[in-house]
Amino acid sequence: MSTLETLMERSGHCCELCKSSESLSVYEVTPAEQSDNQIVICQTCADQIQQSALDSNHWRCLSDSMWNQVAAVQVMAWRLLNRLKAEAWAQDLLD
Repeated sequence: MSTLETLMERSGHCCELCKSSESLSVYEVTPAEQSDNQIVICQTCADQIQQSALDSNHWRCLSDSMWNQVAAVQVMAWRLLNRLKAEAWAQDLLD
C-alpha cells in the first residue's frame, strides 16, 4: 500500500484537522519526512496554515483534533492553538 493510501485509510478520507472530505492533500509536519509525520488536510486548512492571520472560527475544530491518536495531528493542533492563543477558547484548550 502506498503512503498516500495508508494516510487516506488512517484519516478515513477526511481532513485530520477539520474533518472536511473535499480537496484533500498530504501535509508534512516538519522536521521529518516520513509517514508518521504526515497528515491529511483539506485545502482550506492548508491555505490557513500558510497565512499569517487565521480564521479563528474555522479552527474551533481543534478541540476535537487535538485528541487524535496520531502524534503529527496533535503537534499540528498544538502549533495552531499557539498561534490562536489570543482567543479565549484556544487558550482554554492549551491549558
